[in-house]
Amino acid sequence: MRKVNIRSDEVGMPPDVVDIVGIGFGSANLSLAIAIEERNSARPPADRVTIRFVEVQPRFGWHDGMLLSGATMQISFLKDLATMRSPTSSYSFLNYLHERGRLSDFINLKSFFPTRLEFRNYLAWAAARVDVPVSYGARAARVDHDGAAFTVTVSGGREEVRARVVVVATGLSPVLPDGIEAGPRVFHNHGLLGSLDRLPSTPHGRFLVAGAGQSAAEVAAYLHDTYPTAEVHASIRSFGYVRRQLPVCEPYLRPRFRRGVLHRPARRQTEPAAPALVDELCGRRRRAHRRSVPTGVRREATRPAAAVRAPRHRDREPVRGPGGRQRHVARPRGPCASARFSRPAVGAHRSHLATGS
Repeated sequence: MRKVNIRSDEVGMPPDVVDIVGIGFGSANLSLAIAIEERNSARPPADRVTIRFVEVQPRFGWHDGMLLSGATMQISFLKDLATMRSPTSSYSFLNYLHERGRLSDFINLKSFFPTRLEFRNYLAWAAARVDVPVSYGARAARVDHDGAAFTVTVSGGREEVRARVVVVATGLSPVLPDGIEAGPRVFHNHGLLGSLDRLPSTPHGRFLVAGAGQSAAEVAAYLHDTYPTAEVHASIRSFGYVRRQLPVCEPYLRPRFRRGVLHRPARRQTEPAAPALVDELCGRRRRAHRRSVPTGVRREATRPAAAVRAPRHRDREPVRGPGGRQRHVARPRGPCASARFSRPAVGAHRSHLATGS
């Protein structure tokens, strides 16, 4: 891979030009700031890289609207801000636990996956610890290039930052299905907690969650727990939640993946749901069905869907085709295949839309 020169003074840049300006200060650019700080600490002052960040939020935050109680990360804690680049870094998640006196507690959990809230606290700890200039509450409105350097116009023209390199890491933007407008009762899961706090009322006790990935499953489980008497409906394009099947399913976090990433077309993907969470939601569905059986009617013993294997001929149902010929098609199978999910319009699975009534 070709090395890019990012030192401003080595190419005759004016002194007011920084080497790097980062737009956004979430986990990605925070990791960059840590890497630059650790690099500079081992270099003489004349060989250090200058950097500055612009962040629109008033303070550091990370998925604050989805910090659900008990929700866990879907990647190993070892894939933190620094460990894969520098295993001895003081910005590792393990060092955070050590400084907070929680290392033994976490080890005794026997899990690679911390809660999302604890990982957010780790990121906030690192953001407060790293020594780089960050302008919070400032929006990068425009980026220009005059042939020598970039000029980033900040907060409606009140300030301009000149830099040799611009790194854009603004995160994902919430997307709702076509024809759906956000409102007090229709919102994206990105701001779930705040939207629920502002929910006018729930006279009908019904919620609809559109989506089949990890976030949609977490929202459905959270609504079940928060509103125990409400009906929570899942609107899914296929026949069940997209389950995470492989123990290692984050190829984009592997070093060799970087070689071709810039040449691949952009494509939105649904983050697979954790199997344990899907099983929990399926269990809720089965328990609700059992409770709906009228009193005095004998309830048949049931087993988890994963343990039931129907005879081969029952997995297929007859369908009359052209000319009256009979053929057999497979019945839908998979996580919660027997649950009564409604099917939304194309594209709704991307939104993790939540509505309340």
